[in-house]
Amino acid sequence: MNLKMNTLILLSLLALSLVYCQKEIQLYPKPPSKKTIFDGYINNKLDMLIVIGNTGGTEIRQIELVKSATSFVNNLFHYKSDFQIAVIVPDMTNSYHQGKFQKHPDRGPAILNSSQLAKSELISYLQKQIRQGGSFGPPAQMGLEVMRKALSPELIKKENKGFLRQHSLLTILFVNYRDDCSFKYDKQKSFLTSYMPCYLPKSISHHGESGLLEDLYPVSSYIDFLQGLRAQKHRVMVAGIIGDPNQHSVQNCVEPRESCKANDPKKTCMHSTPSLLSCGGCQDRKARAYPGFRYSQLIHSISGEGYWFSICSHDPQSSHMEQTVLNIITLINEHLYYIVLNHSVRDTSLIDVYLIDPKENKLLVPQASKQTQSCQKDIDCRAGNVCGVDRVCYDDGWVYFPATGRLQPKIKLSGKYKTMLTNTTRILVQSQE
Repeated sequence: MNLKMNTLILLSLLALSLVYCQKEIQLYPKPPSKKTIFDGYINNKLDMLIVIGNTGGTEIRQIELVKSATSFVNNLFHYKSDFQIAVIVPDMTNSYHQGKFQKHPDRGPAILNSSQLAKSELISYLQKQIRQGGSFGPPAQMGLEVMRKALSPELIKKENKGFLRQHSLLTILFVNYRDDCSFKYDKQKSFLTSYMPCYLPKSISHHGESGLLEDLYPVSSYIDFLQGLRAQKHRVMVAGIIGDPNQHSVQNCVEPRESCKANDPKKTCMHSTPSLLSCGGCQDRKARAYPGFRYSQLIHSISGEGYWFSICSHDPQSSHMEQTVLNIITLINEHLYYIVLNHSVRDTSLIDVYLIDPKENKLLVPQASKQTQSCQKDIDCRAGNVCGVDRVCYDDGWVYFPATGRLQPKIKLSGKYKTMLTNTTRILVQSQE
């Protein structure tokens, strides 16, 4: 009897403890996890890598870029950037190239540095380097692979030494009429007579050469490579002047290289994957560009949708390349002087911003409070304070700016917290969304 009674008491206690535990779980829910949406440094150091095509179609744009070089460099100096520029061509078939920066008596040093060259020298050398590739490059334009090679530890320690400075903003700009065609180099495959195999699956041949789509290195491997640089606290921005990558399938898109008549006659039907034909690319009075499917995939994953620009001029009367270059300068300045976030946040009260010194001491920055003073620019506010998107000045703390057009969401430090920033201050932004 006593044994039964004791057993019942124990079971009752166990049941009560389970109920209590469940209540405790409800009373003390697990705190939401935080997602890092920025982790890096803000300074004026810019390391820019330009990967420019060296085939016939792109040569036209080389000439236009040369004309825009003066405006480009003048703007970088105007915004007081501490910048370096290196130019390479997407050629993995020639050992002279393969991602190596080229020093040449006529074209200046391999890395054009704003602190070592006069503005006029830098402009002249940049113009010559843009034209270095000419129009006789290989049909297989391996832009993504030469980018990875150029930034690899192997070359950064040797031929490309001095590039990729600590805590710099690494900006990569691809300029090409054709899509990336990066695959494992061997002499038989790489010396193609046409670029068409780069857009075709193995099951389709073009003039006796089988398609290469299945053999291309996955774009995800280049995304991982650049994310690895971010993990080393480099800010990374990727942009492209490419054939329009509008990947929408259309009913009449059935043959590679056909015009997408049912959708847009200036676009071309091409394989975006081995099994999918999509319309893309563009055409103007000077040339037809094929869709930059692979470039756009990398750009979208690293920077966002608004970081590619059409290589075709849709208005014959406009200074298309000049305007494109100015748009890219705007994006660069956003990344140099703002805390550009990985994604938007609906509820800004869920954002935590920290300043971290070299000894790993953390300082939580509050969200800035709104003042009564109206403004149009920061200069209208008290020294050091920020003019918000609502055209009101903000006091000490951080101010959120939502995404607009091509620009990603960003944060700006205001008041005394802005003055705390140094080149060695790490900024960590996390969100509970």
